[in-house]
Amino acid sequence: MALNVAFSLANQKECRTVLIDLDLKRPQLAKMLGIEAVQPLESFLRGETDIADVFLRHGDNLAIGANRQPVTFSAELLQSRETVRVLQDMRQRMDPHVILFDMPPMLANDDVLAFLPNVDCALLVAAAEQSTLDEVDICEQELSERTNLLGVVLNKCRFSPEKYGY
Repeated sequence: MALNVAFSLANQKECRTVLIDLDLKRPQLAKMLGIEAVQPLESFLRGETDIADVFLRHGDNLAIGANRQPVTFSAELLQSRETVRVLQDMRQRMDPHVILFDMPPMLANDDVLAFLPNVDCALLVAAAEQSTLDEVDICEQELSERTNLLGVVLNKCRFSPEKYGY
């Protein structure tokens, strides 16, 4: 979902986009993109690795901070002062119009809540036939109390076009 949004935004010539894989417990973006050699995002967020060593460019308008290495104390890292400083530096140096943070499932751990002070808004992604209405309600409530909630996207939805006459 995050990759699709990032590639869509990057297709707009005037929209510089950055996507960062902050699902630190189960990073997936590098795997999805077939990226083998990538610096651990943890070392970047700790200020130990430079932007150029972590972010990969895709076309003129997209930079992706992929990751392959899980982080044990991810919530603590995401709310650390050094992470905030590093991300502010990244914003200044890269000057993107949009930064997308691919986060883990909100109810699985504390990572999303720990990181919310660093975002302007959130987009909640619900998995069809997996996420319950109660779970979506809980997440909507938590997000709307802490940031601007853009809306809810239904992902993994399967339907048969034949059912609708196509």
